[in-house]
Amino acid sequence: MILLLLTTFVSMSQNSTSSPYSYFSLGDVQNVAYGRNIAIGGTGYGVRESVYLNLKNPASLTAIDSLSMLYETGVFIKFTRNSTVDGDSKYLDGNISSFALGHRYNSRLMAAFGVMPYSQIGYSFLTSKYIEGEVSTVFTQWKGSGGINKMFYSLGLKLNKNFSLGGEAGFYYGPIIKSRTTTIAAEPGSPTTYTENSQYHGFSFKGSFQYSAKLDDEGSRLVLGGAYSPSYRLSGISDIAIYQAYDAVSVLTYTNEEKAEKIYLPSSFGGGASLTLKGKVMLAADYEMARWSINPNLSENKYVDQQIYSIGLERVSRNSRNFFEKCSYRVGARYDSGYITYKNVAVNDLRFTLGMGMPLRNSLSTVNVAFEIGNRGTLSRGLMDENYSKITLTFSFHDYWFMKRKID
Repeated sequence: MILLLLTTFVSMSQNSTSSPYSYFSLGDVQNVAYGRNIAIGGTGYGVRESVYLNLKNPASLTAIDSLSMLYETGVFIKFTRNSTVDGDSKYLDGNISSFALGHRYNSRLMAAFGVMPYSQIGYSFLTSKYIEGEVSTVFTQWKGSGGINKMFYSLGLKLNKNFSLGGEAGFYYGPIIKSRTTTIAAEPGSPTTYTENSQYHGFSFKGSFQYSAKLDDEGSRLVLGGAYSPSYRLSGISDIAIYQAYDAVSVLTYTNEEKAEKIYLPSSFGGGASLTLKGKVMLAADYEMARWSINPNLSENKYVDQQIYSIGLERVSRNSRNFFEKCSYRVGARYDSGYITYKNVAVNDLRFTLGMGMPLRNSLSTVNVAFEIGNRGTLSRGLMDENYSKITLTFSFHDYWFMKRKID
C-alpha cells in the first residue's frame, strides 16, 4: 500500500497536459471525478452507491456497506490537437488519474483518503515583439510544467437513514516550473533565459450534505446533495535563476531564493440530484460555481466566475448470468464556462462522455472505462482551438473486512 502511494505521488508530478491555456494561474484545474463519475458527465453531488467511491461529495461515503473496503486507482491517455491561424500541433499525454481508499469506522461514520491531481501545467509557445527604435524583432520562448497535487482525508457521517453530512480536509503540494528564453533576431547566439521553480503548499476544507429518499419498493430513489469550500491561498518558495548565453555557452548570471507569489484559489459551491427509476436507470445533474473574479491579488480583470453544468445517464447493472447484462452503461455531457478571459473572450470547454463498468468475476469489483471527447477555446482574436479525446481506465476494487471466514 505504501509503495503504491509513493508511486502515485511521483507519477502525478510528471507532465500530464499540453495546453497553452495552462499558463494561467495554477494551470488546468481538474474535474473531481472518479471511475464511475467521469462517464456520467462528471456528476456526483447527488450520486450515491454502495460499491463505488464518490469523493465529489464526502457525504455519499455513508452509502458504503459496513464490512466493505474500497480501493480505486486509474490511468488515462489524452490526445490533443491545438489549432491556431498559423497551423496545428498534436500531443499525446498520460498519467495516473487518482488513488483512493475508503472504509468504515462504525455503522454511522465512513472515511476515505487518497491523492489526485488538482491542476496540471504543460505548455510551450513562442511569441514575437517588435520594439520601436530597434532594428530587430525579439522572440520569447515560454515553457511551463508541473502542477498541484491534492492529498485528502474525507469523512461521512450518517445522521439518520435519509440524511448525511460530509467533510474533507485537503493538503495541496507540488511544483510549478516556468521559464522564458528571450532572443534578439539580430543576435541569435546570445539568448537570455529566466527560470522560476516554485514549490507550493496549502490546506483546504470542504463541507457537504446528501439527502436520499426511497420512492418505492422497486428500487426508485431520489438523492439530493451539495458542497461548499471557502477560498484559500497556496504559498511557497521560488528558486530564481537567470542564464546568459555567449557564443552558445550558457552562463549562470543570477540566482536567488525568495517567497513565491501566493496563488489565490476561489470559494466554490455546487449542488446536484440523481433519480433512479425501478433500479434500472439513473439520471444525474450537477451545477457548480467557483468565484475566481474575487481575487485580491489581481490588478487586471482576466479571471471570471467559473460555472459548470453537467448531466449523466446510467443504465444500472442487472443481476444476470449474462456478462453484458451485468455491465453498467453510461453517457453524459459537461459544459465549463472557464475562469480565463483573453481580449474579452471566455475560454470555455464542452465535452461529451461515454463509458461502461465491467464486473470482475465472482466479486463486486469493477473495471470502468470512460471516453471523453471535447473542445476548448476558439480561433477568434488570436486564441487557440483545442480538440481533445481522452480515455480513462479505472479499477474499483471491493473487499470485505472484519468477516469471520469459514474454513472447511
